Amino acid sequence: MSIIALLSAKGGVGKTTTAVNLAALSAAAGLSTLIIDLDPQGASSHLLRIKTTEGLKAKRFWSGKADVDELIRASDIAGLDVLPATDSLRRADAVLEDLDHPRRRLAGIVDSLVGWERIILDCPPGLGLLSENILRAADLVLVPVAPSPLALRMLAPLTALAAGAAGRVRPFVSMARGKETAIAELRAAWPQTLSTAIPLARMVEESAAERHPVALQAPRSRVALAYRRFQREIESILTSQAET
Repeated sequence: MSIIALLSAKGGVGKTTTAVNLAALSAAAGLSTLIIDLDPQGASSHLLRIKTTEGLKAKRFWSGKADVDELIRASDIAGLDVLPATDSLRRADAVLEDLDHPRRRLAGIVDSLVGWERIILDCPPGLGLLSENILRAADLVLVPVAPSPLALRMLAPLTALAAGAAGRVRPFVSMARGKETAIAELRAAWPQTLSTAIPLARMVEESAAERHPVALQAPRSRVALAYRRFQREIESILTSQAET
């Protein structure tokens, strides 16, 4: 089992879209996949036609007392399951502060899950205690960066937070409009940046409106082909990690 997180200090950079398309392509490649929607807004749950979970107390979830398996739902995509978002996640940082080992709670919850070869975490924007949990739990942390000078500045505090996990943090260019100077600057400053860039495309918004991953809905489109290269690059990194 490999755990992949999509994490960013800011929103609006294509994090959820990438999480959903990566999950869909992983499942399509024959890998049993679970996407965990940690964002209280529940965007990935919505895109995969899954209702958010109601009535789950945040403390019960983060203390490990909830039966997580009972919360998991099958999506319309074969091989892809979803642990939907819950409003209680809005209080995650506050709840975690009151628990023992507050930075390792997510790792314990994820480690208890069996039956999936890939677990993808769709994370809320921000850098708090929940982010520290994500950095400890994930085998690979993917950070979408929209090509702009301001977006590039967001990487420094995230990698500082990662500390010993910095080697597992891999930025990638999201919502690219071309060969902007910012892309070259990102790759120069962060050599671990993935080679695949995800282009900005209106088709992504159209697919989101229809609640279907663009990589499956329009498989020959430029953005879908980019997501397929992206998925293959991720698998190559995971294989390399396993070998070392």
